Amino acid sequence: MSDAIQVFFAMVKMLLGTFNMIINVDICYLDILLHRIFYRYTIKDNAL
Repeated sequence: MSDAIQVFFAMVKMLLGTFNMIINVDICYLDILLHRIFYRYTIKDNAL
């Protein structure tokens, strides 16, 4: 019984770890996109 619980917890930790990695990648990607958009708009404003 205890072995099954330990295996279950190990699987949950692994899943959470992968989700965390995916979320971190998404956040980094969104951050880069936002910076690029912001950079373009500021350049346009400065050009005007």
